[in-house]
Amino acid sequence: MNFIFSSCGNVSVALMQWAIENLSGETFVVYSNTGWEAPFWHERVDEIKIYAEKNGLKFVTIESEGMEALVRRKKGWPMAASKFQFCSDELKVRPAREWMLEVDPDLKGKCFTGIRREESEHRKDAPSFIRQSERHGGRDLFCPLVNFKTEQRNELIKKTGIEILPYPSMECFPCINSNRSNFRMLSNYPDIIDHIEKIENEMGYTRNGKKRTMFRPYRHMGAVGIREVVEWSLCSRGKYKKPDLENEQLSFMPCSSGFCGF
Repeated sequence: MNFIFSSCGNVSVALMQWAIENLSGETFVVYSNTGWEAPFWHERVDEIKIYAEKNGLKFVTIESEGMEALVRRKKGWPMAASKFQFCSDELKVRPAREWMLEVDPDLKGKCFTGIRREESEHRKDAPSFIRQSERHGGRDLFCPLVNFKTEQRNELIKKTGIEILPYPSMECFPCINSNRSNFRMLSNYPDIIDHIEKIENEMGYTRNGKKRTMFRPYRHMGAVGIREVVEWSLCSRGKYKKPDLENEQLSFMPCSSGFCGF
């Protein structure tokens, strides 16, 4: 039994094609539903599911409590690139591990991910194999694409006929590790910005009087809250100026009824 873990991004499609060509036996393509995906992402997931099943693989979507419910339960947002980045464990790792225990209680299955060393400095020393991976419930973990270059990855994707995306997986949108280009894409979705802002406002403040926001201000030139962060992303590098709301002049005529606080 084989488990192919997929975010439905580029490298996941390449890994799926590699599995079709190299693995035998019952093989699952496992996708985790974070409840935080981009509005268009379900179309990509459906396309990959159709291709997987057409080629004899079993496509499985694992449900989770969802990002919004998780944030409200934890009373705070995950912190990017830190020990407080709990979203992956809670929305993907734990639900997948529990599901595997149901279908593979004897831990005989093999797990596969599409991690590549070329992807980042953080992954440059990524292992190609981990025996009895704790994150995978004690099953062996294989990373067959670990030494693949982008061109080799793309050659596998081209065999599927599935589009090579110019951006990472949108299973989480926005991801807490979003960069400037991701925020610029987000600017095209005002409904999502409104929704995140609503959650931020309802989350209130920390004991130190800081607003509980999805993205840390110090990483975005002091921008507080999703709306300001998106504004930061639309400015040229180093040109963002945080709004001075305290000293901003009123742009409307205040009520003169005597019953208002002006």
